[in-house]
Amino acid sequence: MQAIILAAGSGTRLHPFTKNKPKALINLAGVPLIEFTFNQLLKTKANISEFILVVNYMQEKIKKYFGDSYNKIPIRYVKQDKKLGTGHALLMVEEFIKEDFLMLYGDDLYSFKDIQKVLENKNCMLLQKLEDVSNFGVVSVDGKGKVIDVIEKPTEAVDSNLINIGVFHFSKEIFGFLHKVELSSRSEYELTDAVKMLAEENKMHYTIATEFWKPVGYPWHILSATQTILEHRTDELMVHKGTVKAGAMVEPEASIDTGSVVEKGARIMGLVVIGRDVKIGENVTIVGPSVISSGTIIGKGSVVERSVIGVRGRIGDNCHIHNSVIGDDATVKDSIKTEYNSPEKTILVDVKGKKVDTGLTQLGAFVAKGAVVSRSTVPGEVVE
Repeated sequence: MQAIILAAGSGTRLHPFTKNKPKALINLAGVPLIEFTFNQLLKTKANISEFILVVNYMQEKIKKYFGDSYNKIPIRYVKQDKKLGTGHALLMVEEFIKEDFLMLYGDDLYSFKDIQKVLENKNCMLLQKLEDVSNFGVVSVDGKGKVIDVIEKPTEAVDSNLINIGVFHFSKEIFGFLHKVELSSRSEYELTDAVKMLAEENKMHYTIATEFWKPVGYPWHILSATQTILEHRTDELMVHKGTVKAGAMVEPEASIDTGSVVEKGARIMGLVVIGRDVKIGENVTIVGPSVISSGTIIGKGSVVERSVIGVRGRIGDNCHIHNSVIGDDATVKDSIKTEYNSPEKTILVDVKGKKVDTGLTQLGAFVAKGAVVSRSTVPGEVVE
């Protein structure tokens, strides 16, 4: 079976981390976002014969990273020249489709167990129960396995609490419906309009996610997605190849890769992934869920908690990094604190020039690739 992954978006809401790389390559617990999707697909019984990636933004970086295959399964890259929506993106691959196929959004995390359930019916979509459905495509169902209607980002109250989360098992007939879709009010060809047409003919099935679904749309989602991956990682992903000096303490849930050194007095606690050639200084404390990427150096006496440090990061002595994402090649000077507590109100983050409410009362800083942090930060601050 072919698997189509939509990965053409520029991911502007994920700035500053998508200024230098496409969203598909955002690192989550040591692997790019889209590689996690590849691995989940390979765990299903779909017998994937080809990955088809619909690309545009920084597509050459994706091609360079993965090449023409993954785990010996060929990858075909199809460019979506114009940003005309998910329906248009899927039409780009029509000529390459041989039979029934899977289609997934490229910026979300899904469990292979939920993907497997979608395979049980032709023309089937994966749904998620959600309390606030206002920012999603809401799906009305008959309670017997069939979709009745899809309402894209409703402006009025709706009866359903089920949303479309972007995993589909389609037959080739979807393309006939896609060719009938007209431009929406957003000037896009919406895939959900074709799904509605299938539903009108009583041909669209659904199943509800019972494992996990994590969208990765904003910088703080990197932290929640990382936690999900670490909580669901399997034993074969655990490595204990680094050097732990006498007097250091590393809990069994931690993973330490080749060439990394944990100096005396350091404590590594909980779900922590330490990449290759990392240097953890004396008396450092790292509390999971956290990821310390390859080539990073953490100075003595520093604390890193519930954070992601990118490749070749430099964390000075006596720093306190909490609930933060530190980009590749970034430097945090000595004695810096990323303040993260806002007990009385939720934290706002500047996204595309607008303040977005994260809904969180604990959130640190987001530091861009190559940036230097020379002063302590306030909750939700973006440093470029």
